[in-house]
Amino acid sequence: MGHIVQSRDQVPKLLGASPQLSPDEAVRYQRGSPPINGDADAMTLERASSVLEKGLAMITRRLESLSDEQAARSLDLFGNGKPDSVLGWVFFFYFHDSYHTGELAVLRQLCGKPVKIV
Repeated sequence: MGHIVQSRDQVPKLLGASPQLSPDEAVRYQRGSPPINGDADAMTLERASSVLEKGLAMITRRLESLSDEQAARSLDLFGNGKPDSVLGWVFFFYFHDSYHTGELAVLRQLCGKPVKIV
């Protein structure tokens, strides 16, 4: 869940807004970070829900006012020589979010929990 929050929190930056997570919070959930083995260093569910909820509202507002020029601006987000448009990166993070949300649904099923449509 924290990785989904951390990744989605990058979208406001693409759209010219400030992220909600501090750098210390974000780095804990970046790809390749060590596993979390207890509650002590985990983001609370309340914090994760708040960041997701506020972030969605912010992303929606920013997308509604995004100009064609802003949407088409090219950037190499990961510094790997593979630039894409701002809108292309927004789609990438949408796909990434959906992918991991699907993984969570499978884990819920394996634990015997019903899969809720959120």
